Amino acid sequence: MQAAINPIADRISSISVSSTMKVSAEADRLRNEGVDVVDFGAGEPDFPTPDNIKQAAVRALDQNFTKYTAAGGTAELKKAICERHTADFGTDYKPAECIVSVGGSSAASGFLQIRNHRIFGTLGRRNVSASVAQRSTGGTCPLPSL
Repeated sequence: MQAAINPIADRISSISVSSTMKVSAEADRLRNEGVDVVDFGAGEPDFPTPDNIKQAAVRALDQNFTKYTAAGGTAELKKAICERHTADFGTDYKPAECIVSVGGSSAASGFLQIRNHRIFGTLGRRNVSASVAQRSTGGTCPLPSL
């Protein structure tokens, strides 16, 4: 008896370890060996979380703001983002036009999976681009870097 083909399982098995995380793991390994490393891996800040952010997190915990929120961001957050974007750039976006994600790669990957779009552009400016492109159901059309 032949196993049924499962397109979801096939796509999941094609996901490789993130090259971003490989770079970060190597930086950690070298740092643990005493090497002075500047880590360009995950793109995280190289400074401690600012006190006002930590205090806001404590306030949220104290107010029991600990449940899942809307996947695209809370109404209050999207409104604040739109207001800040207006102040900084003079735009007029509405909260319905705003989406919040945990990062650019996850937003791009999710959008491409849902919309079945092809990726047009230069790949490799960030080491996550290739993995996002690999998961795109619409395929890729790489353009040369300038």
